[in-house]
Amino acid sequence: MQFKFNAKFESAQFSPSFFLIHCSKAFTNQIQYYKATMLGVISKIVTTFHGSSNLETDVENFYDLKCTDILGNPFDFASLRGKVVLVVNVASNCGLTKSNYTELQQIYSELKDKGFEIIAFPCAQFLNQEPETGAKILDFGKTRFGVTFQLMEKTKVNGQEAHPVYRFLRSKTDPSPIDWNFSKFLIDRTGSTIQRFGASVRPKEIEPEIIKLLDASS
Repeated sequence: MQFKFNAKFESAQFSPSFFLIHCSKAFTNQIQYYKATMLGVISKIVTTFHGSSNLETDVENFYDLKCTDILGNPFDFASLRGKVVLVVNVASNCGLTKSNYTELQQIYSELKDKGFEIIAFPCAQFLNQEPETGAKILDFGKTRFGVTFQLMEKTKVNGQEAHPVYRFLRSKTDPSPIDWNFSKFLIDRTGSTIQRFGASVRPKEIEPEIIKLLDASS
């Protein structure tokens, strides 16, 4: 069977290549739609299994927060004063691991000297996709992705045992549960402006906003 294209369809406006390009774009948009829909469903499931989160906190200022790093050393957020900070929950065995770790490190390498920091919290609350602890997580990040940004101790981001850092960040933005691995919070140099981004938002998509915050206060 042979198909013949109408002369009008073969014009520059409706050429086969035009058709294929736009089919490809439509397919990409559909994938993004289903991805966003799935994350919405996952968020509801997360709420069911993690239970209501405890967002109670006595901390009023971002720089009053404290935690422990991946090797067990105390980490004081006061050391982040004057910097633009991205806080992200990470995991080693997630479908988002490769793209996020790669892009996070690329952005950190490019912008760290301008006052940019990444604080990453390994978390196993999402299908136990971070099964390791301590030095093994650190070794994974360094060996696979050349990670040089700050890794904190493995922690919980949702539920009654949510870490104070996540209680604070969610109470200051959107109190809904963290939807999945690699959800992000972007904090300006003053610690007063906090933006929240879902797991579906890749680091490279946030980079323009990071640069904007760096330039605005430089």
